[in-house]
Amino acid sequence: MPDSWDHCVIKTSSDGTQQYLKYHGNEFKCYYAILAHSSDGNYYFGGRLQIDEYNDYSQVGKLDGELNTIWCKVYGNYGPDCRVNNLQLLPDGNVIVCGMGRSDFTMFGYILKIDPDGNEIWYRKYAQTEGNWCFFQDVIQTTDGGYVLTGSLYPEADLTQDIGGLKLVDVGCLVPGCDTLVTVAEIQTDFSFSVYPNPTSQFADVYISPTNKQHFNYPKFELIDM
Repeated sequence: MPDSWDHCVIKTSSDGTQQYLKYHGNEFKCYYAILAHSSDGNYYFGGRLQIDEYNDYSQVGKLDGELNTIWCKVYGNYGPDCRVNNLQLLPDGNVIVCGMGRSDFTMFGYILKIDPDGNEIWYRKYAQTEGNWCFFQDVIQTTDGGYVLTGSLYPEADLTQDIGGLKLVDVGCLVPGCDTLVTVAEIQTDFSFSVYPNPTSQFADVYISPTNKQHFNYPKFELIDM
């Protein structure tokens, strides 16, 4: 819509006659509306939700047959240009999502798996090097249960743009077993954390999710070798 830039979703009959038209968004700008069928006859909706003048979230929602919102959630890091670029319904009834996020000055591609209620099953980030831009544009599930992603890489040093592809195993990792890392969530109940990407050879991000953000003191971490 003018000035608000909401997501617009239209449903038509078989001959193209408009049945429903709904806007989804807020007082800021929302872009990149992506749709997919759900296993219960409803629709999944993905895009970019701007939360203030400079910061965005990757947003996924579920709409009923009349395009009313059933639920709507945000995922991952927030910052300029964070968004969902594609989402697909999986044979097990869950949803696979890909897009781009931000960590300081680095744009990374991510892959996310959620259940039919929008609960996060796992979330993986991939970036070429610190300071570069990388994002995933499309994702499909392969016959072995893994995933193939395609997208673009913008190396900061030479200002060029390359097409890139990635083949992952069924839990979104480059190699099997990266999801077996023991997290603090198994020991404490006030927060959980994850490290992305895992494994890594250069850079990694620690994502902390407090259960009570108002009274949460962030922990100290120590990195040790074998």
